[in-house]
Amino acid sequence: MSDLPDLPFDDWFDPTRDVDAKPEFTVLCADDGFREEAVEAAANALPTHYIATERLDGILKRLGKPAAAEAVRQKIPENLKARSGDFGEILASHYINQETVYDMGIARLRWSDHPEMAMRGEDMLAFNETDEDLFILKGESKSRARLNTKTMQEARDGLNKNDGLPSPHALTFVADRLHETGKTDLAEKIDDVNLTASIRPINVCHMLFTLSGNDPTSFLEADLTGYDGDNEQMSVGVRIRDHGAFITDVFECDIHG
Repeated sequence: MSDLPDLPFDDWFDPTRDVDAKPEFTVLCADDGFREEAVEAAANALPTHYIATERLDGILKRLGKPAAAEAVRQKIPENLKARSGDFGEILASHYINQETVYDMGIARLRWSDHPEMAMRGEDMLAFNETDEDLFILKGESKSRARLNTKTMQEARDGLNKNDGLPSPHALTFVADRLHETGKTDLAEKIDDVNLTASIRPINVCHMLFTLSGNDPTSFLEADLTGYDGDNEQMSVGVRIRDHGAFITDVFECDIHG
């Protein structure tokens, strides 16, 4: 459904899944031996999160590569904190599209009001359409050099907000963008459940996605152990040891400039 390219998670990360935890969670640790390839792949995917491919292609054909690079530059943040937050959402989006039954539908960052400002609402909303029903993933992403308990609590508070359901405003935002991009079937299904107040906890899965320089395992485990609500849970932690340097290299890579 969404037009994001794939990222080579299988080549870049060593996954470990705790099958004894209930529910289970996944930790992905970056393989330093593939760092250069990972930076290039992530940098190549980066522009598609800020500007639609067809829009960028149009600028490239009319005005050339420098103008296309400037169009991307104007959309991406300059400070590391904003870049870190965006990159966490970007990785989460690719993980959802490639590794789960859900699809993001839109690249949310394309509609950011300002590159240095965090967008309001849920970090990720993704959807799984069946013949009978619509299942929704409500996700929170946290990117920190050093993950800690306070940050995890902030993410859990976001997931629990609105009785654990997606906010009506966030669903309307996604449905409007889907209509604008011609994806009317999914937009109408979202309208059907959102505007008739028929979303049930059983149809909503929570995802807590972390990107950090330290090991997220104990934090994910503690969060899941403490959760006592009715929503299905999915927790994913990505560890990149040189967290800040890696993000800087992705955003400064000349593949998009």
